[in-house]
Amino acid sequence: MYRKAISNKNYKALQLLYRFDKRDINHRLDKLFKLLNSDVSSQMEFIKIVKNKMVKLPIDDYFLTNLQTIEEKRDIIKNMIVKDNINELDGFLKEHHFLLSYYNNSSRDILMDAINNNVSYDMIKFILDHCFYETLNYTVQFYNSPLLSVLIKKDFKVADLLLKYGADINYKVFFNDRIIYYLYYRDFNSKVLKYSLSHGLILADDVFDLPLNLIENQQNDLLEIIFKYCIYDTDFIQTLLHIYKNNTSLSYKELRNMIYNEKKKIRIKSLWYDTAINKENIDAIKILVQHDTRKYFKALKYLSG
Repeated sequence: MYRKAISNKNYKALQLLYRFDKRDINHRLDKLFKLLNSDVSSQMEFIKIVKNKMVKLPIDDYFLTNLQTIEEKRDIIKNMIVKDNINELDGFLKEHHFLLSYYNNSSRDILMDAINNNVSYDMIKFILDHCFYETLNYTVQFYNSPLLSVLIKKDFKVADLLLKYGADINYKVFFNDRIIYYLYYRDFNSKVLKYSLSHGLILADDVFDLPLNLIENQQNDLLEIIFKYCIYDTDFIQTLLHIYKNNTSLSYKELRNMIYNEKKKIRIKSLWYDTAINKENIDAIKILVQHDTRKYFKALKYLSG
């Protein structure tokens, strides 16, 4: 609605939209700034009517100056980020009344620039605390996202921070390809797998099946990790400890059912067996049979027929 009001030069409508926008003033200014920054002709017209006091908006000279000098300020800010100088950056923002989110447009993103330049954890946190991101689940240049970039670098401390601020380990970066798809084809290893599993990784969907790919490529050490991390995890162990500490008695049947339900966390697919057999991946077959919740004779019957 803001965009339409600006493009139609309907400044009365713009005033009303701004007035009844329930977001705080900085979010509203950021919205205006980005719209004007993306349209040079509208920007020039807007500056003219504000200076001539033809529209009543809380726009000051700092806002207009930042709008006119945005490219220069982006370069200055990026240089401060690359130097990892938080104090200098903070001082610059305050001096120029510059909202950090002004930096972002369709081709530049301050968080991605920071990550790509390997800045400190503290700088990343400063950016997250001072830049308006509706979500951290967004795609840059078709195949990248903040969390994906950090996991490729194996910077798990920063990954923890991004997850805390709302990043999703199962975010679909491009169409239906999730983060794990891109991780798998970029130096995928046990550390990345363990981290992803511990933060709610979905193992398979209609587009990408991680266990299937591991079986197909004889990556049995990683396949084993999946079962170890997903089954008998911390929650299960804590439940057993709670039972033990409280002297709660369990029958053999109850204990067996607990173990059975724990194993059911991963439903083994027939396709995984098919692939293991076709690839003559004996170790993968052993892993699957060991963790199959079906009766052993049923699994063996499937393998033999």
